[in-house]
Amino acid sequence: GAGGAVAVIACLPGRPSGRVIALAAVIPLAGVALLALIDVVTAGGAHLTSTLGGADGPGDLLDVVERRARISVSGISGTLPLSLALAAALMAYGALRRRALLAPIEQYPALQAGITGAWAAVVVGTIANDSGPVFLLIGAFSLLVAVGYARSRPQPPERIPSLPCV
Repeated sequence: GAGGAVAVIACLPGRPSGRVIALAAVIPLAGVALLALIDVVTAGGAHLTSTLGGADGPGDLLDVVERRARISVSGISGTLPLSLALAAALMAYGALRRRALLAPIEQYPALQAGITGAWAAVVVGTIANDSGPVFLLIGAFSLLVAVGYARSRPQPPERIPSLPCV
């Protein structure tokens, strides 16, 4: 949801307003809350609601978050810290140099927005997922491939027009 929201914002002309940014942050959270509510009402037993189901208040919720974070980093060993550091550095570089990296595809704003949204999805997924390190590695590699493709100056077949964002 966060990646989709960022992709939509990236398609907007000009600089987004504070209201647009706030809506982009709140709507994915509201979507997750709605999914959790549907799961509780239908007794679906999804992972998220079963994990948070025993939380009786903010203190318990923080305990759940801390436990999930500990589980997320517990398997980091060997050369994985180096790989994670490289992936995080690539993600940071991508954020800082986004315009220059995606300049070869400026005629494809939807593709630029998609890559920007994917970057946001990797960041949010890494933070929110209890498999954050794996999420970061897979996401950073996927973005590296996407940006590599973008930098290769892809040319569409003659019969397929460039798609606008809107």
